[in-house]
Order: sequence, then C-alpha cells, then structure tokens
Amino acid sequence: MKTLAVTIATSFLALSLVASGYGQSFNRLDPAESGLGVQAEIQTQTALTREEAAGLLFIREEEKLAQNVYSFLAKKWGPRPFGNILQAEAAHTAWVSALLKKYEITDPSASLPPGKFADPTLQKLYNEFEKKGSISRIEALKVGATIEEMDLFDLSRWAKTTNRADLQQVYENLARGSRNHLRAFVRNLSNAGFTYKPKHISQEEFNKVISSQNERGRGF
Repeated sequence: MKTLAVTIATSFLALSLVASGYGQSFNRLDPAESGLGVQAEIQTQTALTREEAAGLLFIREEEKLAQNVYSFLAKKWGPRPFGNILQAEAAHTAWVSALLKKYEITDPSASLPPGKFADPTLQKLYNEFEKKGSISRIEALKVGATIEEMDLFDLSRWAKTTNRADLQQVYENLARGSRNHLRAFVRNLSNAGFTYKPKHISQEEFNKVISSQNERGRGF
C-alpha cells in the first residue's frame, strides 16, 4: 500500500500544479489536539486516490511556503503580524504532515531546510515572495495577503476532489485559518493607508471574508 500510494502521489504531483491555477495567474501543536481530532475514528485507512494524495502533497509544501516566508518576514519587519501568524502556520503544517503519515505517503519536505522546496513552482514562488517582502513592510504585508489568497483558492479546489471526512476536516481548518490571516494582513495594510485588491479569489469572496469576524479555533 505504501509503495503504491507514494508512486501514485508523486506521478500526479506535476499535474496538480496546473490544476491549482498557478500556471494561469502568475503550520508546533500536537495534531491530535489541534485540528485532526478523531480522524482515526472518522476514516478507515485505505489508499488515497491520485488526486487525494497529490492534494495532500501540494498543500503540505504550500503550508511550508507560508511558514518559511513568514519566518523570514518576521525577522526583517518584526513579529506583528508575521510572527503571530507564523505560530498558526506551524500547526497547519503539523496537521497535513499527520495525514501524510497516516496514509503512509512520503513527505518530500520533511528533510528540506527553510526556503527549500521539492516542487519547483513553489520554490520559484518562495524566491519571489522573499524578494518582494524585502522591499518594504507594505510589500511584505501584500505578500502575506497574496499567500493566504492562494491558500484559500487551492484548499477550495482540493477539497472538491475528496469525500474523506478527515481530509475535508483538515482542509476546512486550514481555510478557516487562512481567512483569519487574510483579515489580519488586509487590516494592517488598511491601517497603513493601502487598499488591497484580491488576485486569486473573487472580489465577492474577498469582501465576504474581510467583512466578517475572525473565526475561532485552535491553531488559527
């Protein structure tokens, strides 16, 4: 099961980049206590489909991207809001890593240092975000908002490829966190006199997120 799941997931990962939309437009907590809940009881372990495995692999590295970028920006521009959000991203990464372990899928990012990614598209994005985020605090906040937008776009897409309760639960937890983070970045930009325009989600969805209150939950 392990070999089959890993082989299928790896071969499908390249296709997942196109499905995610990147080619077109351009997480320290115990997982059992912070988002996965009772996944062992929710879902009997069986091999994932190609799409399900590819989704987990992609989201794993996308969460690592956010975590690594915010760590870099926090050191350069201070802890608010980057450092606060960084703590949540560590939890998000742990949730996805727990699912990879559960389904016996090799984590391509497990041995990679900060700023390094198995996926070349995410590597390119990280390099761009680090460069842009170094220009000014405003640009760094814009980078943060862009990352959370992309997360929302991808989480929505991958959630539609599975009916597994444990995957859907984690994807929704991640999306809830991304909505909170997007609110924080946009609020900071607004306080600095900058109006942020969404690039990866619709204006309607963006307005709905920004006009609503922060959502409660551990690891957000």
